[in-house]
Amino acid sequence: MKGKSSPGRCMVAGCGAGAAWAFLAVTGDQVDKVTDEHGKRVKACRGHLRFVVDRLAGAMQALPGGGPARLRPVPLTV
Repeated sequence: MKGKSSPGRCMVAGCGAGAAWAFLAVTGDQVDKVTDEHGKRVKACRGHLRFVVDRLAGAMQALPGGGPARLRPVPLTV
């Protein structure tokens, strides 16, 4: 039996606070988890939510075709 999993830590350098948000990239009927270059899910604490959303939106606009239609923050629960 698997125990409770923790939501992890904020991925902003030097933060280390508990993560409160993860992110989904949504285009039409397709939904994908947003991950970093190592395949680890991108997560942010409450204080860094806007910072991470702005960074992700900028990075996705640089993708061919402008990236996904929407970037959706999803609250993490324990």
